Amino acid sequence: MITDFWTGLKRSVEDFVFPPSCAWCFNPLPQASQKSSSQRLCQGCQVVLGPAIPHRCPRCSASIGPYVARLDGCPVCREESFSFERIISLGIYQEDLQSACLRCKRTIDPYLGVALTELFWKQEQESLAAVQADVVVPVPHHWTDRMGKPFQLSDLIAEWLGRFLMRPVGRHILAKNKRTPKQLTLPMSARRRNLRSAFRVPRGLRIDGATVLLVDDIVTTGTTVHRAARELVRVGAGRVIVAALARGTGS
Repeated sequence: MITDFWTGLKRSVEDFVFPPSCAWCFNPLPQASQKSSSQRLCQGCQVVLGPAIPHRCPRCSASIGPYVARLDGCPVCREESFSFERIISLGIYQEDLQSACLRCKRTIDPYLGVALTELFWKQEQESLAAVQADVVVPVPHHWTDRMGKPFQLSDLIAEWLGRFLMRPVGRHILAKNKRTPKQLTLPMSARRRNLRSAFRVPRGLRIDGATVLLVDDIVTTGTTVHRAARELVRVGAGRVIVAALARGTGS
């Protein structure tokens, strides 16, 4: 009880001296938001980072026109054969959301990463919970890419989605055993070849029948999550659904 009292007092003093600010625009959060540890974005930034998208492909999460047939995907994904079932995303990789994702990755901003994941959960809670995932698996990075970085954004997103869903996060399930050029540095045609045999599940590990929520930060061509999902299916995954902060379809 005494410890709780002093902890609460310390937080109150810190909030008075350094009022909690929005993770994106840095403006002070209103008093009501300060009382919630899950409120890290002001209302205005929640709107610009996760704007309503009226028409999205139910398979690949791309933004599409209002009259596009969607039963078997959309023009972006209809000709693609993916090893995952569908993609659930917060928004389209453009404007503020694109800038926010890049800031998380380039300036190592975990506070913003958590804020974006909380917004993702707030807006897509129903879809994410409906997956009924047995385990949450982040798309892994090669060990050399982790050097000098305190966190990887896909790991952070997976950790928090695991908390919200109350499901285990299986960081040990999937590894990237081959260093490859960054996808965003390659032309579209080369991205599909770049990640062949890049992901591997440890020898002897099986996940027979499991429903996996595979987590990445940004999905563009879908090659990365397709290759990762294919390896999960190889060791028995019954279903793989992808969760990502942003869905991009451009170069």
